[in-house]
Amino acid sequence: MTENNYNESKYLTQEQQQKYYLEQLKNNQQETETDQQSENIKPGDYLGWYNRGNVLEDLGGYEEAFQAYEEALKIDPNQYEIWYNRGLVLGKLERCEDEIDSYDRSLAIEPNQYPAWYNRGIVLNDLGKHGEAVESFERALEIESNRYEAWYNKGKSLTHLERYQEALESFKQALNINSEDSQAWNNLGVVLVNLEYYEEALTAYDRALTIDSEKYYIWNNRGVALGHLGRYEEEVSSYNRALKLNPNYYQAWDNLGMALMNLKDYQEGIKACKKALKIKPDDYQAWQNWRKLLKKIEKNKDPKQSQKKQ
Repeated sequence: MTENNYNESKYLTQEQQQKYYLEQLKNNQQETETDQQSENIKPGDYLGWYNRGNVLEDLGGYEEAFQAYEEALKIDPNQYEIWYNRGLVLGKLERCEDEIDSYDRSLAIEPNQYPAWYNRGIVLNDLGKHGEAVESFERALEIESNRYEAWYNKGKSLTHLERYQEALESFKQALNINSEDSQAWNNLGVVLVNLEYYEEALTAYDRALTIDSEKYYIWNNRGVALGHLGRYEEEVSSYNRALKLNPNYYQAWDNLGMALMNLKDYQEGIKACKKALKIKPDDYQAWQNWRKLLKKIEKNKDPKQSQKKQ
């Protein structure tokens, strides 16, 4: 059992986003001085409402920022930067479908926006719409092809779709740009295991662990690759490293139980199953493993002892 563990989102930083859109505004509109208070914003001053929304967003007032962007768009609905920022605050408010709609409105006005396509893909991925997410990341990469985070997240989406060969290429592209991300090496390893390239997967996991040896799930995934290669003692050691870092990681206890069965250490294998079930009593895999181990014990009993019991 391998784990992708895509916990680390690859969003653009707020500073990058602001820099991008402030540059666009400067190209389209002369700077206008506005007060932060809504009562001082002049009628028809969409930029005043826009700036107010930006300040409120920075302060964490997302609902108020949303309302400010709404006012700006009532005055001028053709400002794609405002639709984009409206999408950002909707994301903060966890209104994901509305967030996507806002990015779509922005992109309908100006399709050549890397951040909007990219963030749209992130939201679609989070919603489980991986096919649409792939399309968004591809549009983003048509605009800026050297963006690590877009290749990385495209690889994530393709992995969810079980399009492993394409995912492999995406993660390779990401790592060509940034070779120091342990998570990308881990995800590359996951794809390689699914493609049954076990030696290459082991190399990817080892590279990930040279960057960050504290990620328990990478030790677990490394153990899976070793198991496929029949290197069971090393497999056990890898699971033990994972469990030293996180003793409550029941998947590693599951995998350890099976590795010990392959080493014919059935009693220790059962102990591993018990550990997994103590953490997660409804762990189906642990119950299955326990059953297999009991069958192995029964099959390997001394026939003389079995006769004595009869």
